[in-house]
Amino acid sequence: MTKQQLLSPYAANPALRLTLARLLDQHQLAEERGLLGHSFFFTPEEQAEAMHLLSRLPPCRFCMFGGYEEAERKICVFLPEWWEESQLWEDEDSPLCVLDVTVPPMATLTHRDYLGALMGLGISREKFGDILLSPEGTQVILLKEVRPLVESQWESVGRYPISLRRVSLSEIRPPQLQIKMVKDTVASLRLDSLVASGFSLARSRASELIAQGRIFRNHRICDKPHQEVSEGDVISCRGMGKFVLRRVGGNSKKGRILIEIDRYE
Repeated sequence: MTKQQLLSPYAANPALRLTLARLLDQHQLAEERGLLGHSFFFTPEEQAEAMHLLSRLPPCRFCMFGGYEEAERKICVFLPEWWEESQLWEDEDSPLCVLDVTVPPMATLTHRDYLGALMGLGISREKFGDILLSPEGTQVILLKEVRPLVESQWESVGRYPISLRRVSLSEIRPPQLQIKMVKDTVASLRLDSLVASGFSLARSRASELIAQGRIFRNHRICDKPHQEVSEGDVISCRGMGKFVLRRVGGNSKKGRILIEIDRYE
C-alpha cells in the first residue's frame, strides 16, 4: 500500500494527515537505517490514529513512550532489532528528559502559564510532553533535542523568575488522579447510553455530542451512537473529561444492564 493510500482516510483533517505523513517518513527512515527513531509528542487522539495507521504496515517494532506509564502525551519510538524497550527508561539512551522547575514560594501558576512560557520561547507544542504540577513543584517532560534551548533561554513564567534542574526519568512525579467509581444501569451497551450514564446527561444530549464529533472511544472519534462499548473502553468528551467502563455485570430486576464506571474528575 502506498503512502498516499495510507493517508487517504485523513483527507478531511489536514493537520492530522500531516502529522501521520511525518510519522510514515520517520518509520521509513528508521527501517532503512536500522537505528532508533521517534516522532514528536502526540495527543491521546493522535496516538490512537498513529497506532491504527502503523497496524496497516508490515510488522515493525514500536512503542508509545511519554516518560512515565500514565503519560497523556507520548512519542512513537521505532525500535531497531538490537534495542530493548526497557532502554527508553535509561536517561542516557532515552530521547526524553525531565526538568524540575522552581518558582518563588508566593507564585500561583497554572498549567496554562507554563505552557505559554514554553511556547513563548518559540518551541512548538509537539516538542514537549506532559507538564506536571504538584505540591512538590513542577516538572516538564521534553525531547532531549530541545533541552539546550530551554535551559539557556527559559528564565521566567509570567512575572516570576525560575530556576531549572535536570532530573532522571525515575524521579518523575505522576499526577494523583481523582477517580470516582459510579454504579448505574443502562438499557444497552450502546455508545449513546454509556455517554449519557458516564457524564450524567439526557440520552438526547449524548446523541448530540456524538453527532458533533466530540465523543472519543479509546481516543478515536466515534460518531456512531449505536456502536457497542466493551469493558475497559475509555470514553472521552472534549470539555467534559473521560470515564472507563470498568465492569459489565448482569441484569437488574427490570432487565437493565448493571455497569460500573470509573469517572475521572
